Amino acid sequence: MKNRGITIEHAVFGVAFLSALIIRLISLGNNPLSDSEAALAMQAVRVSGGEAFAFGPQPLYVILTSIIFYLFNSTVFAARIIPALTGCLLIFVPYLLRNRIGKRASMILAFAFVFDPGFLALSRMADGRIMAVVFGLFAFVFILDKKPSLTGLCVSLALLSGQFIWQLIVTLLVVWGWVYLNKKFSVSNEKDESDDELQDSMEGDEKDRWNWRKAILWFLGTLVLTGTIFFWKPAGISSIFNGVVEYLKGWTSVSSASISRILLGLAFYELLPVFFGVWGGIYGWVKVDETDRIL
Repeated sequence: MKNRGITIEHAVFGVAFLSALIIRLISLGNNPLSDSEAALAMQAVRVSGGEAFAFGPQPLYVILTSIIFYLFNSTVFAARIIPALTGCLLIFVPYLLRNRIGKRASMILAFAFVFDPGFLALSRMADGRIMAVVFGLFAFVFILDKKPSLTGLCVSLALLSGQFIWQLIVTLLVVWGWVYLNKKFSVSNEKDESDDELQDSMEGDEKDRWNWRKAILWFLGTLVLTGTIFFWKPAGISSIFNGVVEYLKGWTSVSSASISRILLGLAFYELLPVFFGVWGGIYGWVKVDETDRIL
């Protein structure tokens, strides 16, 4: 059995993870909680104290933070530690995609995630937004890699993270539908490696067929055990539907931010992701690379 040991690639991702950890933990408890953060933190305090109450739309954050409050003190730092640690896991999404996008590109993307202002801000907020993003992306990667157990686990955790996951789900469904329709009506309809990888993970031949039974069992098991804190708080599992309700309410409410402010926010905070995303998308369509098309 060959043992390659620690490679330069492993060292680079290790440095990226440590950098993300340091940046996200520095002065994490200095700024006071906002009203929305304080409301979630108070839910965690009540859970850690054994009180009975109705969970909000972000049960995973409340459950994990309540464990931190139970083991340690209920401080501002403790209220934000779970999102900060979860945000560091985002570094390993490019690592799992390294065989698809290339090792060099995956290492660059890992450091881009370290310093991305949007992900950094979400990682330092006491709520479940970054958890929904991280577990949603992990679920997407595990679908591509045909790993039903890990997919079911991550989908369950993403849904328990709150209403924010539904925006990612809708986006992925739209992208997948666009790629599928383009492939179906394309003039060059060849049956080779240009098949849609997301569709292949569901519709492969017998030996590669997607194991729905395993995915559903892991999904339901994680949902029940985590959502109820191992049956300690059975009401927690019902809060997954609160996330759906909150997401649908967002479609009926009018945002106070103008279009110009949103565009300025993209220009100052997410210029590089937008630029490289558009560039990669165009490259994928020109080179007929299905991975780039989906991403």
